[in-house]
Amino acid sequence: MSASKFELSASRAIGFLLYYIFLGVIILGVLKYAIPTPTTIFLESVVLIAKDLVGQGLIVGLILWDIRRKHEPDFELSFVGTINYKRFLSVLVVTIGYFLWYQNSIGILAEKIPMGKLFTDYFDSLEIDLKRNPYPLTISALIVAPVFEEILMRGIVLEAFLRKYGPVMAIFLSALFFGLFHMNGPQFVNAFLIGLFLGFVYYSTRSLILCIAIHATNNSIAFLYDSDKHAPGFPAFFIGVLLFIAGLWYLRKMGMLNFRKLPQPIDPLEAATHQIESKESISEEGKLGR
Repeated sequence: MSASKFELSASRAIGFLLYYIFLGVIILGVLKYAIPTPTTIFLESVVLIAKDLVGQGLIVGLILWDIRRKHEPDFELSFVGTINYKRFLSVLVVTIGYFLWYQNSIGILAEKIPMGKLFTDYFDSLEIDLKRNPYPLTISALIVAPVFEEILMRGIVLEAFLRKYGPVMAIFLSALFFGLFHMNGPQFVNAFLIGLFLGFVYYSTRSLILCIAIHATNNSIAFLYDSDKHAPGFPAFFIGVLLFIAGLWYLRKMGMLNFRKLPQPIDPLEAATHQIESKESISEEGKLGR
């Protein structure tokens, strides 16, 4: 029996994400109505955070179980990859720089894209909930969302795209789907652009930890940054550009900005064949040595 591998085409990725959304609606909906929410702030926070963690964990767990059952029994997420402190600090500098120049340039225009009443009312309700009890939404935005969205979008979707397409197309498609995943215009633009960087970092390091750190850093700054209180300014834009370029320059110095020098995706079947051939070669050499 020949081994198979999990890969996605652009059309199959649409169905895959719809499947994810379907699971989310069912699982999170059941948890929301099956478990009552306490009225005290502390207990409410504990229950809501637990529902979020358990719900997202079940969704991702079911998806991974389905992939291993139908496509690739040995499919694994790559959390560590080729991470080191220099890469870690460099990608965080790029992320901070990106946020500053984006919010003071493209972000101003993106905010003018109409979202529709459904999303406007949704974000208004989030602001009300945040003022009443900030803890569940804060934990969700800074920890839960970065972890599970990166597992889904980079660890599963991008990994599957890289097995189907070349790196440029795979990273572009993953960023496009990451933007569409947010389902509104202003967030689409930001998610698409930072999705390009996240995709590149994952491709060049195979480190979900780095991607999660970037995502969490971006969300943390956005959480603290109130665009209504901070008027767009050239100094912030200029500092952002400098940090962004400095971070990219150091990444290039470490060889992360040259696609020709980056490791290509490893086909599990080719790796296994190469390993068998290497063992046979070593065995033959041993016999000749005798």
